[in-house]
Amino acid sequence: MQARAWHSSYPAGLPLDIALQSDETLKWLLEQTFEKHGPQPAVTCLGESLSYAELGHFAHGPAVHLQQVGLEKAPAWRS
Repeated sequence: MQARAWHSSYPAGLPLDIALQSDETLKWLLEQTFEKHGPQPAVTCLGESLSYAELGHFAHGPAVHLQQVGLEKAPAWRS
């Protein structure tokens, strides 16, 4: 992976890539994260925090809307 400016802020030992199995998707990964870390802070800005559970709740609405307006799953991308 090409180095990016934000990588310098990653904690030591945090991988730059995420290896997913063929049956795992970004949706699956996010749902697992929301469930596993629910009450923990996901984002903190200007003294306000948003938990993983809250983030998952707020992400659900736009995802449902996109499906309702006809957004379809893209075909598998091959590099």
